[in-house]
Amino acid sequence: MTEQLTVPQLLAIHMMHQDRFDVSPGFRNPGFLLQLVDRPLLEGFSGGGDRSSLIRQAALYWHGLARARAFRDGNAALAIHTMMTFLLLNGQELRLDEDELVEAALLCSEWQMELEDCEAWISSRLVRPALGEPEAPIPSMDKVFPPSYDR
Repeated sequence: MTEQLTVPQLLAIHMMHQDRFDVSPGFRNPGFLLQLVDRPLLEGFSGGGDRSSLIRQAALYWHGLARARAFRDGNAALAIHTMMTFLLLNGQELRLDEDELVEAALLCSEWQMELEDCEAWISSRLVRPALGEPEAPIPSMDKVFPPSYDR
């Protein structure tokens, strides 16, 4: 069964960004956040965990959060972090470098990536580690978004 994210989990990610990256607290529109958390369910995903379904759901979180700008600050970082968290919760990981991560986060938040582009981006970087294979490190977010970055 697919693990979905909750509003408290998204708030925890945003609070971590506030503490670590000096992101300003507060909402622009909390209603967007409530809608986005349920978006994968509203789009007909009822718990199937096949690879294409997980990719689509991860893209829905990323794309929706980046564009909705539910928070006053840090939406691009929240969106990419949420997508990666969703994938990790469901036993998937991305292999990428920090520059790719930053570029994709910014492109999506600047409306230069459509949902299908997000899916293709995830799909091309998604790997499932073999048993015993060391896991790739998750890129550090220290250099990803400067303080008070909001696009």
